[in-house]
Amino acid sequence: MALTGDVVVEIDELDLGGVPPARRFAVAAALERELVRLVADGGLPTVADTPERAGPAVAVPLDANPVLVGQALARSVYEGLA
Repeated sequence: MALTGDVVVEIDELDLGGVPPARRFAVAAALERELVRLVADGGLPTVADTPERAGPAVAVPLDANPVLVGQALARSVYEGLA
């Protein structure tokens, strides 16, 4: 069965404490791009109906390249959906 139409993911709050303020928008944009890519490539996993889910810990320095931080966060979110 093919998935058609748009998928909307809403993140009510993204706490990027520890990430320098000047990098937060870049991290958030990279997270969004990577999450879109992961869903487009791998589809949506079957998600149990639970209010909160946790993904694996992110092992990247918060002062690293904002794109790398965003990508790591997106992978954690995506893996947490499964």
